[in-house]
Amino acid sequence: MSHPKSRPKQDSFQHRLKESRPHNDSGGIPNEFIRGHSMQSIYDDSSVSNCAILLRNGRYFDFHSPDPSVMDIELVAHVLSNLCRFTGHTREYYSVAQHSVLVSSLTPSEWRFAGLLHDAGETFIGDVSRPLQTVVSDYRSVKERVEKVVFAHFGIPWPLPGAVSHADRAALIFEMRDLFGYEDRLLKKFSKEFQVDPIRPMQPAEAREAFLRRYSELGGA
Repeated sequence: MSHPKSRPKQDSFQHRLKESRPHNDSGGIPNEFIRGHSMQSIYDDSSVSNCAILLRNGRYFDFHSPDPSVMDIELVAHVLSNLCRFTGHTREYYSVAQHSVLVSSLTPSEWRFAGLLHDAGETFIGDVSRPLQTVVSDYRSVKERVEKVVFAHFGIPWPLPGAVSHADRAALIFEMRDLFGYEDRLLKKFSKEFQVDPIRPMQPAEAREAFLRRYSELGGA
Protein backbone atom coordinates (compact mmCIF):
# COMPACT_ATOMS: atom_id res chain seq x y z
CA MET A 1 0.00 0.00 0.00
CA SER A 2 1.24 3.47 -0.82
CA HIS A 3 1.37 5.67 2.28
CA PRO A 4 1.02 9.46 2.31
CA LYS A 5 4.04 11.52 3.18
CA SER A 6 3.93 14.06 5.96
CA ARG A 7 3.72 17.61 4.72
CA PRO A 8 7.06 19.41 4.49
CA LYS A 9 7.37 22.63 6.43
CA GLN A 10 6.67 25.54 4.13
CA ASP A 11 9.24 28.28 3.65
CA SER A 12 8.39 31.98 3.73
CA PHE A 13 6.94 32.96 0.38
CA GLN A 14 8.49 35.37 -2.07
CA HIS A 15 7.43 38.52 -0.32
CA ARG A 16 8.71 37.32 3.06
CA LEU A 17 5.34 37.09 4.72
CA LYS A 18 5.29 34.71 7.65
CA GLU A 19 2.65 32.02 7.82
CA SER A 20 1.65 33.22 11.27
CA ARG A 21 0.47 36.61 10.01
CA PRO A 22 -3.30 37.17 9.79
CA HIS A 23 -5.30 36.31 6.68
CA ASN A 24 -8.31 38.11 5.34
CA ASP A 25 -11.82 37.27 6.43
CA SER A 26 -12.29 34.68 3.69
CA GLY A 27 -9.29 32.70 4.91
CA GLY A 28 -7.45 33.43 1.68
CA ILE A 29 -4.49 35.61 0.75
CA PRO A 30 -2.78 37.21 3.79
CA ASN A 31 -3.99 40.71 4.67
CA GLU A 32 -0.45 42.10 4.59
CA PHE A 33 -0.01 40.81 1.06
CA ILE A 34 -3.22 42.57 0.03
CA ARG A 35 -2.24 45.84 1.72
CA GLY A 36 1.21 45.76 0.17
CA HIS A 37 0.06 44.92 -3.35
CA SER A 38 -3.42 46.37 -3.75
CA MET A 39 -2.15 49.43 -5.68
CA GLN A 40 0.17 47.58 -8.05
CA SER A 41 0.07 44.75 -10.51
CA ILE A 42 1.70 41.39 -9.95
CA TYR A 43 3.31 42.06 -13.31
CA ASP A 44 5.30 44.86 -11.66
CA ASP A 45 7.22 42.26 -9.66
CA SER A 46 10.19 41.20 -11.75
CA SER A 47 10.84 38.27 -9.40
CA VAL A 48 7.60 36.60 -10.50
CA SER A 49 7.75 34.42 -13.60
CA ASN A 50 5.17 35.15 -16.28
CA CYS A 51 4.44 31.41 -16.09
CA ALA A 52 3.44 31.59 -12.41
CA ILE A 53 -0.01 31.88 -10.87
CA LEU A 54 -0.86 33.50 -7.54
CA LEU A 55 -2.32 31.04 -5.04
CA ARG A 56 -4.86 31.70 -2.30
CA ASN A 57 -2.08 31.37 0.31
CA GLY A 58 -0.19 34.30 -1.21
CA ARG A 59 2.49 32.16 -2.81
CA TYR A 60 3.24 31.57 -6.46
CA PHE A 61 3.19 28.37 -8.48
CA ASP A 62 5.50 28.32 -11.50
CA PHE A 63 4.52 25.91 -14.27
CA HIS A 64 8.09 25.73 -15.54
CA SER A 65 9.54 24.73 -12.18
CA PRO A 66 6.79 23.54 -9.81
CA ASP A 67 7.77 23.97 -6.16
CA PRO A 68 6.25 21.39 -3.78
CA SER A 69 6.76 23.68 -0.79
CA VAL A 70 3.75 25.78 -1.86
CA MET A 71 1.42 22.78 -1.59
CA ASP A 72 -0.63 21.52 1.32
CA ILE A 73 -3.85 19.57 1.65
CA GLU A 74 -5.86 22.60 2.80
CA LEU A 75 -4.97 24.37 -0.45
CA VAL A 76 -5.91 21.31 -2.52
CA ALA A 77 -9.23 20.88 -0.70
CA HIS A 78 -10.11 24.56 -1.07
CA VAL A 79 -9.39 24.72 -4.79
CA LEU A 80 -10.92 21.38 -5.77
CA SER A 81 -14.11 22.16 -3.83
CA ASN A 82 -14.45 25.40 -5.80
CA LEU A 83 -13.68 23.75 -9.15
CA CYS A 84 -16.71 22.47 -11.06
CA ARG A 85 -16.58 19.18 -12.94
CA PHE A 86 -17.52 18.98 -16.64
CA THR A 87 -16.50 22.65 -17.08
CA GLY A 88 -19.77 23.61 -15.36
CA HIS A 89 -22.10 21.81 -17.78
CA THR A 90 -24.07 19.96 -15.11
CA ARG A 91 -27.61 20.33 -13.76
CA GLU A 92 -26.18 21.55 -10.47
CA TYR A 93 -22.77 22.58 -9.23
CA TYR A 94 -20.62 19.48 -8.69
CA SER A 95 -17.03 19.84 -7.54
CA VAL A 96 -13.82 18.01 -8.33
CA ALA A 97 -13.43 17.52 -4.57
CA GLN A 98 -16.70 15.56 -4.35
CA HIS A 99 -15.72 13.60 -7.45
CA SER A 100 -12.40 12.73 -5.79
CA VAL A 101 -14.15 11.38 -2.70
CA LEU A 102 -16.35 9.24 -4.95
CA VAL A 103 -13.36 7.86 -6.86
CA SER A 104 -11.66 7.02 -3.57
CA SER A 105 -14.72 5.03 -2.47
CA LEU A 106 -14.64 2.99 -5.69
CA THR A 107 -10.92 2.20 -5.51
CA PRO A 108 -9.42 -0.94 -3.89
CA SER A 109 -8.30 -0.27 -0.31
CA GLU A 110 -4.58 -0.10 -1.11
CA TRP A 111 -5.15 2.71 -3.62
CA ARG A 112 -7.88 4.76 -1.94
CA PHE A 113 -5.48 7.52 -0.95
CA ALA A 114 -4.27 7.77 -4.54
CA GLY A 115 -7.90 7.74 -5.65
CA LEU A 116 -8.67 10.71 -3.43
CA LEU A 117 -5.73 12.71 -4.78
CA HIS A 118 -5.81 11.57 -8.40
CA ASP A 119 -6.93 15.06 -9.51
CA ALA A 120 -4.74 17.00 -7.07
CA GLY A 121 -2.79 18.44 -10.00
CA GLU A 122 -5.94 20.31 -10.98
CA THR A 123 -5.30 22.55 -7.98
CA PHE A 124 -2.93 24.33 -10.34
CA ILE A 125 -3.93 23.40 -13.91
CA GLY A 126 -7.71 23.38 -13.49
CA ASP A 127 -10.20 20.82 -14.79
CA VAL A 128 -9.60 21.01 -18.53
CA SER A 129 -12.02 19.01 -20.68
CA ARG A 130 -10.51 16.05 -22.51
CA PRO A 131 -11.43 17.38 -25.98
CA LEU A 132 -9.65 20.66 -25.23
CA GLN A 133 -6.60 18.78 -23.94
CA THR A 134 -6.22 17.20 -27.37
CA VAL A 135 -5.99 20.54 -29.17
CA VAL A 136 -3.75 22.44 -26.74
CA SER A 137 -0.33 21.34 -27.92
CA ASP A 138 1.67 21.74 -24.69
CA TYR A 139 -1.06 20.78 -22.25
CA ARG A 140 -0.08 17.15 -21.74
CA SER A 141 3.55 17.97 -21.05
CA VAL A 142 2.57 20.69 -18.56
CA LYS A 143 0.08 18.35 -16.88
CA GLU A 144 2.69 15.61 -16.59
CA ARG A 145 5.26 18.01 -15.11
CA VAL A 146 2.80 19.31 -12.53
CA GLU A 147 1.34 15.92 -11.61
CA LYS A 148 4.75 14.35 -11.06
CA VAL A 149 5.63 17.02 -8.50
CA VAL A 150 2.20 17.02 -6.81
CA PHE A 151 1.96 13.23 -6.64
CA ALA A 152 5.49 12.89 -5.27
CA HIS A 153 4.70 15.49 -2.62
CA PHE A 154 1.73 13.46 -1.38
CA GLY A 155 3.42 10.10 -1.81
CA ILE A 156 1.33 8.62 -4.61
CA PRO A 157 2.67 7.03 -7.81
CA TRP A 158 2.87 8.58 -11.24
CA PRO A 159 1.45 7.36 -13.49
CA LEU A 160 -1.58 6.33 -11.47
CA PRO A 161 -2.29 2.59 -11.13
CA GLY A 162 -4.91 1.10 -13.40
CA ALA A 163 -7.28 0.51 -10.48
CA VAL A 164 -7.54 4.26 -9.90
CA SER A 165 -8.10 5.00 -13.58
CA HIS A 166 -10.81 2.33 -13.65
CA ALA A 167 -12.56 3.86 -10.64
CA ASP A 168 -12.27 7.30 -12.21
CA ARG A 169 -13.96 6.05 -15.36
CA ALA A 170 -16.72 4.38 -13.36
CA ALA A 171 -17.32 7.59 -11.40
CA LEU A 172 -17.66 9.46 -14.70
CA ILE A 173 -20.40 7.09 -15.87
CA PHE A 174 -22.38 7.44 -12.63
CA GLU A 175 -21.92 11.22 -12.67
CA MET A 176 -23.31 11.38 -16.20
CA ARG A 177 -26.29 9.34 -15.01
CA ASP A 178 -27.09 11.67 -12.10
CA LEU A 179 -25.82 15.05 -13.27
CA PHE A 180 -26.88 14.88 -16.93
CA GLY A 181 -29.61 12.25 -16.95
CA TYR A 182 -27.58 10.36 -19.55
CA GLU A 183 -27.27 6.59 -19.46
CA ASP A 184 -23.97 5.66 -21.06
CA ARG A 185 -23.67 2.22 -22.67
CA LEU A 186 -21.20 1.31 -19.89
CA LEU A 187 -23.66 2.08 -17.09
CA LYS A 188 -25.01 -1.47 -16.93
CA LYS A 189 -21.47 -2.90 -16.81
CA PHE A 190 -20.31 -0.61 -14.01
CA SER A 191 -23.58 -1.00 -12.09
CA LYS A 192 -22.82 -4.71 -11.76
CA GLU A 193 -19.38 -3.94 -10.35
CA PHE A 194 -20.16 -0.92 -8.17
CA GLN A 195 -23.14 0.10 -6.07
CA VAL A 196 -23.37 3.89 -6.28
CA ASP A 197 -26.36 5.66 -4.78
CA PRO A 198 -27.77 8.66 -6.65
CA ILE A 199 -25.27 11.49 -6.33
CA ARG A 200 -26.36 14.49 -4.27
CA PRO A 201 -24.18 17.44 -5.31
CA MET A 202 -22.55 19.29 -2.42
CA GLN A 203 -21.86 22.98 -2.16
CA PRO A 204 -18.16 23.94 -1.95
CA ALA A 205 -17.93 24.19 1.85
CA GLU A 206 -19.51 20.75 2.34
CA ALA A 207 -17.39 19.19 -0.40
CA ARG A 208 -14.25 20.67 1.13
CA GLU A 209 -15.04 19.15 4.51
CA ALA A 210 -15.89 15.78 2.95
CA PHE A 211 -12.56 15.80 1.11
CA LEU A 212 -10.54 16.68 4.21
CA ARG A 213 -12.44 14.13 6.30
CA ARG A 214 -11.67 11.42 3.77
CA TYR A 215 -8.02 12.51 3.69
CA SER A 216 -7.83 12.12 7.46
CA GLU A 217 -9.60 8.75 7.41
CA LEU A 218 -7.02 7.44 4.94
CA GLY A 219 -4.09 8.47 7.12
CA GLY A 220 -3.17 11.81 5.62
CA ALA A 221 -0.92 13.84 7.92
